[in-house]
Amino acid sequence: MTHAHLTDLGEPPGGGSSRRREERQRRKTRQRRSSMAVLGAFVLVLALLAGIIFGGLQLAHSALRLNPDYPGPGSGKVVVQVKPGQSTRGIASDLRKLDVVRSTGAFLLAASKDSRSSTIEPGFYQMRTHMKAADAVAYLVDSDHKLADKVTIPEGLRLTDILSTVASKSVVPIKDLQAIAKDPSSLPLPDYAKGKLEGFLFPATYDVDPATTAGSLLQDMVNKFDDVAAKVDLADRAGDVNLTPYQVLTVASLIQAEAGRLADYPKVARVIYNRLKSGTRLQLDSTVLYALNKKGLVTTTAAQRANQSPYNTYAHAGLPPSPINSPGQAAIEAALSPAAGTWMYFVTVNPDTGETKFATTFAEHQKLVAEFQAWLRNH
Repeated sequence: MTHAHLTDLGEPPGGGSSRRREERQRRKTRQRRSSMAVLGAFVLVLALLAGIIFGGLQLAHSALRLNPDYPGPGSGKVVVQVKPGQSTRGIASDLRKLDVVRSTGAFLLAASKDSRSSTIEPGFYQMRTHMKAADAVAYLVDSDHKLADKVTIPEGLRLTDILSTVASKSVVPIKDLQAIAKDPSSLPLPDYAKGKLEGFLFPATYDVDPATTAGSLLQDMVNKFDDVAAKVDLADRAGDVNLTPYQVLTVASLIQAEAGRLADYPKVARVIYNRLKSGTRLQLDSTVLYALNKKGLVTTTAAQRANQSPYNTYAHAGLPPSPINSPGQAAIEAALSPAAGTWMYFVTVNPDTGETKFATTFAEHQKLVAEFQAWLRNH
C-alpha cells in the first residue's frame, strides 16, 4: 500500500502553523478595533457629560444672573399682603417691591419647585427683607404665619363692653367703633332692630388683621348674628311665643344674664313668659344693673331697685325697651322654645356654681331666697 505524503494533498510544508499565526493576528486586530471602539464611545460619553455639566453650569449661572437671589435669612420686619385671587407672579412682584426677595424670577423659580405654592392663602404676613426666595415661599405656604388677632366676644357682653374688648385686643381704634355704634346705619341690621345695635353684635371669635376697620369688623359681627338668626328661624318662630323677633332677642338677653347653667335656660325662659302672661313684673336684677351701668353684683339694693329707668323691671311691667346684652345661640333657642312648667320664680342659690332653683308659689320662693341669703352670709 502506498502512503501519500502531505505534499500530495496540496499543503505546503509547515502550512498548518502559518494559518494559526494568521488567525491569531486577525483576532488581535479585531480586539484592537473593539477596544478602540469602546474607548471612543467612552470618550464620547465623557464629552457629552462634560457638555451637559458645562451647559447646566452655564444655565445655572445664567439663571442666577437673570434671577438674582438673596442668600438669606433676611432682617427687619415688613408686612406683606397676599390679595384674594392674586397670582404667584403678582405675589412675587409685591415681594420684590418690598425688598423681601431680590427678584421676581427668583421667587417664581422657587415657587415652581414647591407644589404648595399654589395654596398660598390671602391675608397679611409679617416677613423679613432680603429673604432667600425659597425661604419666602416656605414662609407663605404656612397659613400659621398669617397675621391675625383672634378677638373673642363672650356671650352676654353689653355693647359698650364689646367695643372696649375689641379695642383692647386689636388695633381697631375705640373712637371709630363708638362712632359707628352711635350711628349704625351703615351696618346690615335687620329691619326689626330699628337702628339699634345692642344685642346684634353676635358673641363669637373674629379675625382682626391690619386691614380690619371698625366698620368691617362690626359688619362681620352683625352678619354673624344674621346667620344665626336665619339658622334658628328667629323671624318666623317669634310668633310661636307671641312676640316680635326683637322682643325674643330681648328675652334671650335676659336669659343670658340671669341663667347660671345652660340646662336652666329653657326654665328661666318659662318663668319670664309666665310672669309676662300674668302681668307680673319681671323683677330681674340684671335689668337694674343695666339701667345703672353697673355689673358684677350678685344682688341689688332697695334704692337701686327704686330707679325709674325704663330698663328697671322692678319699676315697670313688661320687657325692657331693648336687649341688655348680646345673647348666644343657646339663649335665643331657649327664648323660642321655653320649657313647660308653672314656675313663677327662680333664684340662683349658689352664684359660685350657678345652681338655680325654681318655684311656683311665693312661699316656695321665700325659702329659696333664704337659701341664697345663707350663701351670702358665708361669702
